[in-house]
Amino acid sequence: MIAAHLDFETYSTCDLRAAGAHAYAEDPSTGVWCMAWCVGDAPVMTWKPGEPDPEDLLAFIRDGGKIVIHNAQFDRQIWNKVVRRDRPHWPEIQIGQTICTMARAQAMALPASLDQLGYALGLKIQKDKDGAALMMRMCRPRKVGLTQEECPACHGKGIWRDEHERTWDCTTCSGDGFIVNPNGVVWWDEPEKIDRLTDYCRIDVEAERLADEALPFLPAAEQEVYELDQLINERGVMIDLQIVRKAVAVVKEAKRRADERMWYLTDGEVQKTTETAKLVAWINSKGVPCESVAKGETEELILRATVTDNPVVEEVVRLRKAAAKSSAAKFTAMEKSACVDGRVRGTLAYHGAATGRWAGRLIQPQNLPRVDPDRDLPDVERALTLLGLDMRPAEIVDALEMLTGQPMETLSKCLRAMLIAGPGKKFVGGDFSNIEGRVNAWLAGEDWKVQAFRDFDAGAGNDLYKLAYARSFGVKVEDVSKADRQIGKVMELALGYQGGVGAFQTMASGYGIKVTDERADELKRAWREAHPRIVQSWWDLSDAAIAAVGSPGEITQVLEGRIRYRASNGFLFCRLPSGRCLAYAKPRLVQVEDLRGRMRYQIEYDAVDSVTRRWGPSRLYGGLQCENVVQAIARDVMVASMLQAEDAGLPVVLTVHDELLCETGPEGDAEVLRKIMATVPEWAEGLPIAAATWEDKRYVK
Repeated sequence: MIAAHLDFETYSTCDLRAAGAHAYAEDPSTGVWCMAWCVGDAPVMTWKPGEPDPEDLLAFIRDGGKIVIHNAQFDRQIWNKVVRRDRPHWPEIQIGQTICTMARAQAMALPASLDQLGYALGLKIQKDKDGAALMMRMCRPRKVGLTQEECPACHGKGIWRDEHERTWDCTTCSGDGFIVNPNGVVWWDEPEKIDRLTDYCRIDVEAERLADEALPFLPAAEQEVYELDQLINERGVMIDLQIVRKAVAVVKEAKRRADERMWYLTDGEVQKTTETAKLVAWINSKGVPCESVAKGETEELILRATVTDNPVVEEVVRLRKAAAKSSAAKFTAMEKSACVDGRVRGTLAYHGAATGRWAGRLIQPQNLPRVDPDRDLPDVERALTLLGLDMRPAEIVDALEMLTGQPMETLSKCLRAMLIAGPGKKFVGGDFSNIEGRVNAWLAGEDWKVQAFRDFDAGAGNDLYKLAYARSFGVKVEDVSKADRQIGKVMELALGYQGGVGAFQTMASGYGIKVTDERADELKRAWREAHPRIVQSWWDLSDAAIAAVGSPGEITQVLEGRIRYRASNGFLFCRLPSGRCLAYAKPRLVQVEDLRGRMRYQIEYDAVDSVTRRWGPSRLYGGLQCENVVQAIARDVMVASMLQAEDAGLPVVLTVHDELLCETGPEGDAEVLRKIMATVPEWAEGLPIAAATWEDKRYVK
């Protein structure tokens, strides 16, 4: 297949990271320095605004030719919205014309960035680092504002004579006043810099072409998913900008008051809630041991303050906890990333996780605080009413303090509701019920649990969290208390992927549950005894993968053939029931010592570290393999529902973990979506699936 390649270098006063590709391309200050391109194996050509049109490329695109681009979403927006702004005769690039090497890399669990991808693939031409530094400089303004400037005649310094007329007198050559910089922005537009940047752009296309040759194409079914992803990102989701802007001002006022209260409570020793080092020192000076006021430590600090009868320390820690909520910053993120029509686009990253699940971008929809319908929704509705009134921010904070006592906490719970359906439309949403627990039990053959899910869905079974606790400790379900149910819930969420005491305690802290490590270990052992097949699946998956790496080219089957491993072409592939494959790069066997001092084999492979974001070695073990395949299968179930929803006239505008959000006209029906989501794919026969759906104008469920 003959394909074209292209890449742009751009500039703007708009912050690309904050705004995203779509809003960035819409910004009137965004422009193009240059483009590099080629068709097939032809030499890479370059183009700059003002030069003749690249007729060969235009003809290729006009005829429907395929274009290979690294991060196609960005360059397609630049072509369609920036370049065509002054050149409407250039053909528009359609989603179906693009083949994205970044998407192909992520589907192989390889780095998304071109420089790290070049390193991982060992490409002969890799990213030009000096050129990259120049690009980072030239994509932003050199100067913004009407202060002191450089004289274009002698390059001396001038002083503004009339800011309104934007004229100045040069203090070096005494030249007459002249107009410069009519927009108040100076760019790095020296010809030699533009030429150097153009050469960098050309090298990028050479590297992208080599990446294209090295990477496998997405299978046809997965290319369809990628194109749906691009369509969803293109649709975007509407933001209630009027309320968002009011909320930004209210958050600012609430933080100002928190800082003022912090100063008062600490006698001026800590002036702001952000002064964490001073805050830690002050808490210790009050007799409460403290090493950190990070998110995971505040509940323990509050408990210590309560035990030591130190209400001032308790209030200070609560102030810090409320003011430190990152969710409050999402109001600003929503405002900055909204396009001119009030919709935020580009919120999803295709194959953002190695399992194929989506990751969030910009407003990070995956991290929006959940709202409990019974406990939280009344406060959210009151807050929305206040934000919609003609009241000053200070008055709204006063009202929230009186109504809920926690303005920042209440505002953070309003974030979901900032997503609204467009005029004349409504949201139809759905959430798969405990899909990971269901897939894990089905895959491992934990038959009692699969049946328990079926009974529960039929209205004849027990609450699964109560059942998990009861089954683990041999008690009657009706004897499981509310507190025991919470423990059962944490057990289900934390222990299904070979998690131990640490995993349980981490999950427990998020639900306000406190147990000793000894108790956590008891809960772990009890859960494992109640789930022997799931436990065995961890070892079976590990053995199968090790056997595959030890015998390249041979297929090893596990879990009744639903999972298959094969090592070939420098990867360990894991074939899922859907036919899709997970990939692990450069697998090799290493010997490690177990807890009993025995040597055994384990798989080491290369991956992107989730913390450092760097490419390097990682280890594979049964629990991680179980997590990967379960989450990947859950993703494939959701993809099947997404495609069916589209066919049924329910356009998807967002996915959040195991949740779908569709924006429809008045005819949209939640029951239709529920039936679609509860449909079991052919490849998942016997998997118990259930979903809860809803309709609303706002995203509040």
